[in-house]
Amino acid sequence: MSGENTCAIFFSGGTDSTCVSALMAERFRELHLLTFTRHGISYAEHSQKAAQALRQKFPGTRFVHKIISTNRLFEYTAYHDYLRSLLRYGYYMLSSCTFCSLSWHARMAAYCLDNGITHAADGITRELLHYGGHMDANLKAAREFYARLGIEYENPVRNWDIPPSTQFINKITQDYDTPQMSDPDKLGRTTGRYLYEHGLMPSPDIKGSRLDQAMQIRCFDFFLYNMMVFWLQLSRKDYGTFEKDMHELYRDKLSQFEKLLNEYKKDGPGSRMARLLEK
Repeated sequence: MSGENTCAIFFSGGTDSTCVSALMAERFRELHLLTFTRHGISYAEHSQKAAQALRQKFPGTRFVHKIISTNRLFEYTAYHDYLRSLLRYGYYMLSSCTFCSLSWHARMAAYCLDNGITHAADGITRELLHYGGHMDANLKAAREFYARLGIEYENPVRNWDIPPSTQFINKITQDYDTPQMSDPDKLGRTTGRYLYEHGLMPSPDIKGSRLDQAMQIRCFDFFLYNMMVFWLQLSRKDYGTFEKDMHELYRDKLSQFEKLLNEYKKDGPGSRMARLLEK
């Protein structure tokens, strides 16, 4: 099928990525749902449940669901040219969640190039704004990164509201001293409500529930990342400075991957990027 009729989606199987998949099913005839996994991530197979629910809801759309390892890409992101990076970025080299985001972008871009896909999307909202991959400046850098490779990258639910239950959990466990999310008294459109109204979920807000846990990948590396953010960074600098520092790291790593991907386009299997790609 033509790449213009196809979209690749970062797909965890959770509420946000399932919502984006439903939105894109209205626009594209074929969706590639890509669930990325690596050491430290568990239950990638749980994402199959949401993928099957989407197939049943949208029989006119072809869904291709793949679970792809990104171990090598993650290790490259975290450890390539390590001494230079350590001297330049210091404790930011403990940014496991940011490196995960970067390695997923690199793998998504390579997948799109391999399959002639010119559209990509994800379900990032304004939740967890201390994550490098969730920051406005870094999303802009990612969109520019994809555009230079001939791919349009979208964040369709970026400015949708966040359910109160999620805001409360984040507030007490990790999201203090970072920009506030939606006002719970002025909630409008949420990803959970959209799925509920379209018959894909039994409730408007399942985040954190057993059903939610049974549907998507699980990762606990965020404990270490949060220690770096809140104990080593935000305890001694404001969020604006932290965001600026993280953006410098993010942009640097994206630039490295862009060079590898351009080499991959030219040299294919003989390129350095090809050796980092796993099935």
